[in-house]
Amino acid sequence: MHVKVLQKGKITIPKQIRESVGIKEGDMLTLEAASGKILSLPQSLCLTPPRP
Repeated sequence: MHVKVLQKGKITIPKQIRESVGIKEGDMLTLEAASGKILSLPQSLCLTPPRP
């Protein structure tokens, strides 16, 4: 699935993906870059605290 990067780096996570992983409006995610990929994790699964 492809998404377009908009102004200021904004992207929309497609509804099918949000529903399949249980992401809801207002949820906080942590983004990490690893091995040339972007990982998006719910904060509840993160081992390190979020950066301010």
